[in-house]
Amino acid sequence: MKNLNRAVIRLGHPLAFSRFLQHIGAPAASYFRKQGLPALCNDPNALVPLHKAWQFFGDTTSREDRMLGWHVGKYVGDHNLSAGLVKKLEGSPTLYRALSAFTRLIKCEASHLQLGIRECPSGIRFFTHYPGMKEETGYDASQSYQLGIFIDLVRHYAGRDWSPEEIGVEAATVSTVVRELYPCSRIRVKQPFGYITIPHSCLPLKLRRGHELSDNDNRLIDPR
Repeated sequence: MKNLNRAVIRLGHPLAFSRFLQHIGAPAASYFRKQGLPALCNDPNALVPLHKAWQFFGDTTSREDRMLGWHVGKYVGDHNLSAGLVKKLEGSPTLYRALSAFTRLIKCEASHLQLGIRECPSGIRFFTHYPGMKEETGYDASQSYQLGIFIDLVRHYAGRDWSPEEIGVEAATVSTVVRELYPCSRIRVKQPFGYITIPHSCLPLKLRRGHELSDNDNRLIDPR
């Protein structure tokens, strides 16, 4: 809990959940206020305590949809990344360079989040992990949301229909809904971190024009 109390995250990410909740007709504003998130703040780059964001994720997931993190990740994709990070990723010459930049710059999105790249037989695992926080409320929802962002990011290089061969999660179980969202992917549970696999053939790909990462700031909602 000590690490969690010091951790912060960009408000844009709770706003992503709020946006999806509004999309499905759920009372997004009341959930937002219940966890003490700043309902009157319109700045997605404002920093908020991670524990409040995760309590919001956990509360809405338990009450509205156990797979909410997966749905939000697929719904908003990478559109809630900060404009500065998006610009850096767009300037990378290949997918591999973009992923490498992402790992270096992730602290502008969340203070205690760790991203990394590990070699595997067919390519790489691009992974996400909050050390020492796995048991906290909202952790699994946060991770599933992140994996959706990663998949959307790769699709800007590999095409809109691309899916990872394998998706790993730290959670003990996943719903069949996840397998329906990503029918071409093998889902592995109880992993030491969340990850997607990316084959060697995708790593040198360049950003596809017409599929640039979006500056999301104008797409975020006011949760009031």
